[in-house]
Amino acid sequence: MAKHARRSFARYTIGTSRKVKRAAHAGGEAVLPPVMESRARKIAASAAALAMAGALALPVPAWAADWVSIDGNDYTQAASGAGSGGGSWSWNGKEDLLLDDYSGTGIGAGGDLVITLEGENKVYGETSYDPATGMTETVSGGVWVEGGDLTITGDGSLDVSRENEAAVVTWGGDISIEGTTVSATTTIDDVYLDLSSKGAITAEDGSIDIIGSTVDATWNDKGDHTGTILAIYSTSLGGSQNAGTIDIIDSDVTATVSAPDRKGENLDWAQGIGTFSNTKGTAPHVNIDKSTVDVSTPGGAALRAWSRSGEDSGAINIYDSTLPEGSSIRDVNYDPGFGVPFIGQVLATGSGTITEVDDPAILSSAHIERIADPVDPVDPVDPVDPAEPAEPAEPAVLPLAPEKAYAATADDAALPATGDAATGIVATVAAAITAAGATLFGWRKMRDAGK
Repeated sequence: MAKHARRSFARYTIGTSRKVKRAAHAGGEAVLPPVMESRARKIAASAAALAMAGALALPVPAWAADWVSIDGNDYTQAASGAGSGGGSWSWNGKEDLLLDDYSGTGIGAGGDLVITLEGENKVYGETSYDPATGMTETVSGGVWVEGGDLTITGDGSLDVSRENEAAVVTWGGDISIEGTTVSATTTIDDVYLDLSSKGAITAEDGSIDIIGSTVDATWNDKGDHTGTILAIYSTSLGGSQNAGTIDIIDSDVTATVSAPDRKGENLDWAQGIGTFSNTKGTAPHVNIDKSTVDVSTPGGAALRAWSRSGEDSGAINIYDSTLPEGSSIRDVNYDPGFGVPFIGQVLATGSGTITEVDDPAILSSAHIERIADPVDPVDPVDPVDPAEPAEPAEPAVLPLAPEKAYAATADDAALPATGDAATGIVATVAAAITAAGATLFGWRKMRDAGK
């Protein structure tokens, strides 16, 4: 499946050729006559053009899913079935998975997966934690993809919930939510010990696109845990140059982090929507374009984009949407003492560069409102002056009374019927032209005979 368009574009350059004059005999080469050489060049150019056109016409290869896991069962060939809680699903053996009022446990895939939604769909699941081993075991749950892109689209909706793991997640691929409705909820239990950064919707070493959609992402954190928690999270960790970007375009997004048991500095690492990169050459971005976004966290940052690559700074871009009053996008340069600072941007009040992660100017909650399209003005109606006398109405024109009917006579046959007048005129003109042409032709014939 083709990658989705972003704000950066690859540029392709086609070199120009130039003519080089050579001696008639150079190095023993066979030299063609000028005409044949010209034709050969044209044939070669045409062949190259056809080859290029054919190459461009070929579809870009996609890494379609070669296996899926649905409702606790694994499949490597096209299959369909019913959800354990109702509805149905159908996989074409490649990248297309249709959910129709599906209700069941987790859905996973290896490779690109496009989920098309019809009706109301629900995916639920859970993981179990073993205190004896300190390990969290995934039983089933959520929607996840390994080594590929995940696209969710369609006229229906999808409600995904999961425990102790991201509800919607890719490892090494992008997430695209296009023209649909998605709700993703992650709940963390009070003995969960995984300190890695996670979000309810997470693209690990990938990017996230939310386009023309309604998305609700919620992270419920129980217990006083450490580590970064987010509602929507994108990272670039393994060297991918396209990862670590979140694009929200023409959408309504709600991002909520709830962590009632977290205390002190642990709250500083809560984020509503965030991106992170430690890859050189990759600058993480949060782009919000013509969208309404509501973000709520108990502390930390509503929006944050930053990097520890040592070179590239994260950035937040807001287009055709309004920021909370008194706020702006501010630079961050925070050094936790490990030698490589976090550099990027956050949404905050005030001005200047922020150097502390717990700076009170950083907004932990925010409402960003899309700017509505201007309404075309309506031409005003001239007001009527009550003192001005109204113009008299035009007198009504009554139709003429029909003539008295009479019996048809022989003379009536010579009268043209309704609609025949124009036809008669055209026929008369045509006959006159024909006669004139015949006369002219005859005159020329006699003239030539007399010569």
